[in-house]
Amino acid sequence: MNKKTFEQRFIGRLMRHGKYIKAEKIYMEIIVKMKKLKIKNIYKYVRKAIYNITPIIGIKLIKKGRKRVTQVPVYLTVKQAEKYALNWLLKVVEKKKVTSFSSKIVYELINAYNKTGAVMQEKWKLYQRIKKLILNMGVDIRRAYFKRKRNKKKFVRKVKKSTKIMKNRFKRKKWLKFGKF
Repeated sequence: MNKKTFEQRFIGRLMRHGKYIKAEKIYMEIIVKMKKLKIKNIYKYVRKAIYNITPIIGIKLIKKGRKRVTQVPVYLTVKQAEKYALNWLLKVVEKKKVTSFSSKIVYELINAYNKTGAVMQEKWKLYQRIKKLILNMGVDIRRAYFKRKRNKKKFVRKVKKSTKIMKNRFKRKKWLKFGKF
């Protein structure tokens, strides 16, 4: 089973309507423009920029009953987090009005590397939504506690165990080494 490198995954996200060669050209233009800016190790620079954008937690929709849908915060895997980041990057780039697509991406990658820009705002919007969800869930937990005291203790234990497990699964430092060039 062949694992795709970060470069291949990035080109895959750039690709539209199966035009892989066009996506590769755009990627090469991005690299050339970054070389003109005198960035020493471009591949690490791009990776670090994407790493700064990636979220740790996402929102999952869970259906309860026929119509009721609840949103639950969930820890993301490395691939899911990377997907979020690249989608946000492309969404923000499409909104901007600059001459070439590659120059827009370079501009956003530089902003992402410096932890500023529109893509980082997308990440913080997601985190704000998650924060609100957690606060709302806290209210529900308190109501359940007043009905049955035993249930809350079990729930708290489960939450503590699950957070420990998820923290161990998602080690951000190893993510930078993932893939080959």
